[in-house]
Amino acid sequence: MFYIAVSELPTKFEIIVNEQNEIILKKQKEPKDLKELFKGFDYKKYWADWKKENSDKSKEEDWGEPVGREVF
Repeated sequence: MFYIAVSELPTKFEIIVNEQNEIILKKQKEPKDLKELFKGFDYKKYWADWKKENSDKSKEEDWGEPVGREVF
């Protein structure tokens, strides 16, 4: 049995099992900005896949009656 002491809660870990069946925990670092958070995200593929699955729907949600200054 072992214990892990961390200073911040909640703390997220990346869990890896290597070839020797050892469990390796790496503390995940928080992204410093949105560019780092979405690094590697293919938005063109995301929307192409969405369009295949939802070809008859609009990308814009219909929330029903106007709210606020939507009507001019």
